[in-house]
This record gives sequence, C-alpha cells and structure tokens, in this order.
Amino acid sequence: TMKYVADTVDLEAANDKFQQHLSSSLEIISNFSPSKLKLLDDAWIAFSIVDNTTNAPIGTIGIKLLTSISHGCMAEIGYVLAPESIGLGHGSSALAMGVEISEKLGIKELYAYSASANKASIAVLEKNGFMPAEFLPANTTIRGMKIDDIKFSHSSK
Repeated sequence: TMKYVADTVDLEAANDKFQQHLSSSLEIISNFSPSKLKLLDDAWIAFSIVDNTTNAPIGTIGIKLLTSISHGCMAEIGYVLAPESIGLGHGSSALAMGVEISEKLGIKELYAYSASANKASIAVLEKNGFMPAEFLPANTTIRGMKIDDIKFSHSSK
C-alpha cells in the first residue's frame, strides 16, 4: 500500500468513477478551446506520467476546474506516482508541466493538497512555486486514520 494515498474503493466503484472521468475528459478534449472550458461536476483532465527511458506508465497527474475561465479560473492539481518512481524527479517534472498547461489554459490560481507528513510531496510542491495556504486538521482518512493536510496555492505569472 501507498502511505499517503487515500483509502481505496472496490473495483466496480473504481471502474464507474473511471468511466465518468473518461467521458468527461473525452468531452473536454473533443470540444477543446480555452475559451470553451466549462465546469463539469467532478471532472478531472488527467494525464499519464511516463518514464522517458522505458515508456512505462509510472503515475498520473490531473487538473480539475473549480471556477470557469470567465471568473478568474481556479483549479486543483493532483498527482500520484508508483512507489518505485518516487524520489527520481518524475513528480517535479510532471508538476512543472501541469503548471505550464494550466497557465496556457488561462488558469490563474492552482491549489494542491498534501498530507502534512509527506515531506517529499511538500518539497515537490514548493520547488514548483506552491506556497502553503491552509492547514487542514484531520482532513483525509487513510486506512481508517484521520490525516492532517496542507492546502497549497500557486498563482500564475
């Protein structure tokens, strides 16, 4: 199991959620234009993180719009890596690309969350210009335990 990843759901629930995200992502991609970006309930634009040497998928990164482009566009960004890929710079590189894509889409403010004890993820966020914005006690449940989180903020240039 992964130390800082929220509790899992059963396979059927995960598949249902994946299909919802897939149809939302396909809708965004097929009609893409920054001026046409719209809020979709619980829709994440997701990308695979791939190891450049092996072409193996090693994680995922996603962006979720929280407000529309016409309202100053805020979004959440999140990423997760396979345990064997942590500490090799993949998270920093993926997050840098995610920030760049967000800025090209016109997103003005990005938010990300990390468990307060996840020093590696906090370092990745801070390396990419994210600043701690809010401490969230007992915000996430992982393996039945309440975990403190930190909300981070990043403003576009």
